[in-house]
Amino acid sequence: MKRTAATFALAVGAATLLACAGAPGGDDDMRHVRRAGAAQPTVVLQAGHGDGARSWQPVFDRLAARHAVIAFDRPGYGGRAAAAAPRDPCTIADEQHALLQKLGVKTPVVLVGHSLGGRYQWVHAALYPADVAALVLIEPTHPEHWQRLNDEVPAM
Repeated sequence: MKRTAATFALAVGAATLLACAGAPGGDDDMRHVRRAGAAQPTVVLQAGHGDGARSWQPVFDRLAARHAVIAFDRPGYGGRAAAAAPRDPCTIADEQHALLQKLGVKTPVVLVGHSLGGRYQWVHAALYPADVAALVLIEPTHPEHWQRLNDEVPAM
């Protein structure tokens, strides 16, 4: 059973990463980035669908007391303009990576994602493994969710 689950996870991961080829870099509107704390490693918070940086408020200051912490609004959230780029996990992971580089964040980082943000952080970790110290997923979206949405509700 273990081998089957591991094989399944690898297959889903490979399919996700193949879809990443050619994903563009992203918009880095700095007005929508919240950053605090200093101790390493930096904790990078990624909110779920429908949420922005504000959803992390209950834990942000507590994390900042012990680590550098970053929360940001993706395009289309928190008053930030929508993006022209596709909103798939690969593009969002590339946008986050570009933002962290622009901010000069020292790697490796701890990626934390809630719900759909968990999916984005998982893809980021898969694309940039050397930049990631740990991955924390809080009620993450299932790896097949993106494909299922595209199949069942393509307008989304």
